[in-house]
Amino acid sequence: MCDDDGGPSASAWYEEWRRSRKSHRCEACDETIRKGDRYHFASGICDGYPFSIKHCTRCWTIYEALRKAKPREQIALELNCGTPWKNAPPEIAALAFALPADFSAAPQEAR
Repeated sequence: MCDDDGGPSASAWYEEWRRSRKSHRCEACDETIRKGDRYHFASGICDGYPFSIKHCTRCWTIYEALRKAKPREQIALELNCGTPWKNAPPEIAALAFALPADFSAAPQEAR
């Protein structure tokens, strides 16, 4: 699996926000994305193999914040960059302890 979104080994990348028509599992937290929930979908080809990945709104928000805060680090789609994020912004740190079901507000572009 590619470690980031479209890095050197990804030959194709597509992403969009979707509304779930059935239950899915979030790749990062393994919590259920319930029917009717908004979620982030990405697919592509990495090292010659097709893949698709789904993230709950909470985990994708954390992932995007990590990419912006640490642009030189590769952030795995499983939200594992290998190092702790010290002094994370309070709004992002709070997400780390919320359950996806508690996170009802979708990012502006996801609404």
